[in-house]
Amino acid sequence: MPDLLPSMLQFNLRKCFWVLSALSVLFAIATPKIRSWPIEVQIGFAWHALVVIGSLFTLVLGYLCRRRVIEQHCGKVLVISYPPNFEKSKKIFAVMAVIQILAASPMFASFLYMPARTASGGLRVPYTASVPILGYFSAALLGVFLAMILLNLLSGQRQMCSEFGENGVIRGAISFTPWTQLKTYDWPFGTNEIALIGKHWRCSVPANEEDREEIERLLKAKIKGSG
Repeated sequence: MPDLLPSMLQFNLRKCFWVLSALSVLFAIATPKIRSWPIEVQIGFAWHALVVIGSLFTLVLGYLCRRRVIEQHCGKVLVISYPPNFEKSKKIFAVMAVIQILAASPMFASFLYMPARTASGGLRVPYTASVPILGYFSAALLGVFLAMILLNLLSGQRQMCSEFGENGVIRGAISFTPWTQLKTYDWPFGTNEIALIGKHWRCSVPANEEDREEIERLLKAKIKGSG
């Protein structure tokens, strides 16, 4: 079983460096274009940028706050189990992050270079500067894409594992099931998935067969009537 992961809220210097580097490149590319616009257009663009930042931080902070609440409810994490294809899945998440970046880049470019109108002085400026609904919608959507990329960097590994804690199970990083809601479980030999069964429902969580002894010991101790 891999070592327990640190909290997602802990500072990660390397990831922060890559994010800041990407933002620096984007700003370096955009700045000359923005300076060529009339002052009223620059002000409008600044409002759009605030929408991007607002939607980005709203989603990321909401996600991290939910994660913090779940960590508090879960208590100390005793076992983390990864699926057998964990290393392959990490590469898939990396590819997903690249795809999201490629998807967000045209949106950012359209923010600057989409079909334009002629403003005073013969300058051509994007429609996002003159059509508020289009501009703010594009800005909010861009913020959502950037939030998805950042969250994949922060919690990609956690989304692939199951975390068994003192008070319950965390699935997919932000879904929590307390032990008190479980009646029993079903884990057929040779499979890498546990069915957690409540009174009127059931859900499946990934679990590595190699961790069976440790996980089953915990499940039998926490779920009344499962032993």
